[in-house]
Amino acid sequence: VSLSNKRSFYLDTTKPELPILQLPLNGSVLLSSSIQFSWTRTNQIGSSEFDSLYLYTDSTLLNLFSKYRTKSKMVILDSLPSDYYYWTVKSFDKAGNQNSSNTWKRFTVQ
Repeated sequence: VSLSNKRSFYLDTTKPELPILQLPLNGSVLLSSSIQFSWTRTNQIGSSEFDSLYLYTDSTLLNLFSKYRTKSKMVILDSLPSDYYYWTVKSFDKAGNQNSSNTWKRFTVQ
């Protein structure tokens, strides 16, 4: 008796599309501590994709305040302390590809 296994291999080397940051708008002054972040991005064919929202407290994007991984293109944060913030989104896929987004927006929570 002979047993044979058939295996398929799929190579995904395509980076996810760059996200387009929508909310909060650049330069916004927000009076509420509940903040909605949203962005758009076209999904690629291949590995499943996810996004990570990065929230910084400096324009050099070195002082990471928080990071949130999501499969949706929206994150709502409650109880964000009063401060200046800079935010960006990077997209990843299950194959390990990521985009190299350098787009960020700044907002203030009062």
